[in-house]
Amino acid sequence: MRGERSGETRRGALALELGAALVATVLLGVAAFDLCFPLFLQATLNHAARAGVDAAMEKPRPNEEIEAAVRESALGLLGEEADVAVVYQNPLGAGTTGPTTGGLVSVRISGVPAARVLGGWWGAPLTLAARAADQLP
Repeated sequence: MRGERSGETRRGALALELGAALVATVLLGVAAFDLCFPLFLQATLNHAARAGVDAAMEKPRPNEEIEAAVRESALGLLGEEADVAVVYQNPLGAGTTGPTTGGLVSVRISGVPAARVLGGWWGAPLTLAARAADQLP
């Protein structure tokens, strides 16, 4: 009788240990995703800002087309709350509203929330931004 009871106890302990290990593994996986996703999002935003500058460098186009190129390059991660701004600057420092030879074009993405799986467990919510600039030919 004692042998049977001991075997049942072992099976119960095995199920308990398996459950605890599975919970720990799932939590570790969720935490890894939660910590790494903002890094991926920041890299994607940097790429999208650079793609917007490249679109502005190819040929003069309206700011709406450049914004569309930025949103397309962002892999659908830019929501409606994200702000995409295209700014042209004169080499002498005076702002302009359009491209000029030798001027600068800057694309700024701001207000992008980094959604987190674990919510507020890791601290304050993150808001990401990216910026890229180049000199027009």
